[in-house]
Amino acid sequence: MAGPQPLDRDKLFTINRATAAEAAHEALFPIQEKPPHAMVAGIAVLFAAVCNRTGVDPHDAHTFAMRLLKPEAFDKKTNDSLQSLRDFAGIHIKGDQDVSIS
Repeated sequence: MAGPQPLDRDKLFTINRATAAEAAHEALFPIQEKPPHAMVAGIAVLFAAVCNRTGVDPHDAHTFAMRLLKPEAFDKKTNDSLQSLRDFAGIHIKGDQDVSIS
């Protein structure tokens, strides 16, 4: 088994939406039972630590992630996967009572 691979910035900023969505779901799964404030703080600390340690500009990473969240025509499966992340944040973190179906 190979050891950890260094961050490839080209791959980071050209990752396909489905792979990014899958990784986000996998990262969220173990912490989804934490209280909302702990989830947000934990995700924020992890994001800051990764950006700090790898030298990735947090603003660039956030801007890129926001672009990935935008629905794309002919990519319903990934659009739905990313929408479920927004729905989770709305219901379980923000406290929304329901979600809107688009």
